[in-house]
Amino acid sequence: MSTDATDREVDRYLSNLNRSLSDLPHGKRQEIIEDITEHIRLALEELGESSVAQVREVLDRVGDPDAIAAEARSRLGIPQVRPTALEPIAIALLLFGGFLMGVGWLAGVVLLWMSPVWSRRHKLLGSLLVPGGLASALFVFAIPGQVSYCSTISGPATVQASGSPVSPPPFATPPSLNAVTQCASSGPGTLTKLALLALIVLIVVGSTVSAVILGRRVGQARRAVDVSRRFA
Repeated sequence: MSTDATDREVDRYLSNLNRSLSDLPHGKRQEIIEDITEHIRLALEELGESSVAQVREVLDRVGDPDAIAAEARSRLGIPQVRPTALEPIAIALLLFGGFLMGVGWLAGVVLLWMSPVWSRRHKLLGSLLVPGGLASALFVFAIPGQVSYCSTISGPATVQASGSPVSPPPFATPPSLNAVTQCASSGPGTLTKLALLALIVLIVVGSTVSAVILGRRVGQARRAVDVSRRFA
């Protein structure tokens, strides 16, 4: 008999397994997950009413997700990818390289696509989700500024009693010298400020999420190498 707690344990295990198998072909990954899911279901049915501790024992017997993924790679002949020091450098440049006149971010993109650790989906995510990384937020922050508007108001004209203007005296001050220039500054409106703030938040969150996903994939590759060494 399943409960919310036991279901969460199974869902967490299958989610970890799916991440460990992320570099396998989609069809093979789904096949393995379906087989493991059916195996877990049959084992839990034999227990009947089971506690969280019993479910964890069943999952332990099924095997560590990384170990299952390593065995699947070996069976399918998929070469083991070993992360190097270039992957953390690439992630750092994708995040902060935009502050180096944009050249650092471009270098991060080059390292991203050179690495065999990340799949094509990871590489597209790192390149296109937030171009420029966190530096893009600084660029957006600098967009709103004060805009000055100036207008020139001419001095009063001399008017006859009849209402028609008359010519100024020969030595009168030219009208241009009587002109008054008025300037006013105007910043962005409230809605514009809110939209720019929302865009900055999206850039920061998007850059961080992208870095976390790329870093998680590097961690999975390292764990897979460790598991392969243990079972070698």
